[in-house]
Amino acid sequence: MIRENASTNLAENALNQTHSRCVCFEAKFDRAYYRGITESKRIRDTGYLPAYSTSEFIVIMGEKQHFVPVQERWVEEISVEELARYGPLAEYMRASAKIPGWLRGEEAKAMASLVSSLPDNCVVVEIGSFLGSSSVLLGAALKLRGSGKLHCVDPFDGSGDAFSVPIYNNILEGNGGKPLRQCFHENIHAADLQNWVEVHQGSADEISKSWWHPIDLLFLDGDHSPQGARSAYESWFPMLKIGGIIAIHNSNPREYAKDHNGSRLLALEEIHPPVYTDIHLVETTTFARKVATGESFPH
Repeated sequence: MIRENASTNLAENALNQTHSRCVCFEAKFDRAYYRGITESKRIRDTGYLPAYSTSEFIVIMGEKQHFVPVQERWVEEISVEELARYGPLAEYMRASAKIPGWLRGEEAKAMASLVSSLPDNCVVVEIGSFLGSSSVLLGAALKLRGSGKLHCVDPFDGSGDAFSVPIYNNILEGNGGKPLRQCFHENIHAADLQNWVEVHQGSADEISKSWWHPIDLLFLDGDHSPQGARSAYESWFPMLKIGGIIAIHNSNPREYAKDHNGSRLLALEEIHPPVYTDIHLVETTTFARKVATGESFPH
């Protein structure tokens, strides 16, 4: 994904350095453009091979093709200047950004800010944790405030919607084929967050059946198929407190790959008054506060 614009020189310099700098350009210098284009155009512009038969993707600039390991495609380098704005959260933002994942930039900051504003001893549930990139950010926000617990729900088998699974597989292959849960634990321990994170291995539906904690923040970022996204929502929505926050990742308006639009459809169909208020979108994540409805825990 390279456009003819003022950032081309920056990209040229980045591409001549390390792989992470190359990824930094693709993920960071032109974020607004990348966020706004369609899945199909994104594949064309990044050269992400549709067959997913390789562990590399291609950045094309003019007639040059630059090959980058796919596991580095989802890694971002944060500048020293930008990190300075995060205060105590900075080291965790950097750690999170170096783990392949999809919660970045303004939406990552918004999520951390929300966690810091939750009640004491809050319960945060993340549906879909993968390697722990967003888990590090959420767990760090809890650690810095001094209370609360992050509950990570994931089958840790690389499953999901048809569009995402090949990407997950390629990233895991790039990690040497280690078990996903082992990679997750290593990332959490490297950030010294093991006392703030509790793992629940299993599908969202399965874990919800024995769940009893009222939830202050519910972050849905698992299976993005229409069926998977709705099933997770219906299983966990009743446990979200009145006054609690829901965050639905990958729900921004754009053209999606086939059966990858479940979170977007969910946000359109369910996140509206009178059940929710304070509804807003930050990059790819829809946030809202639950104020009414059905079967929920009391505030």
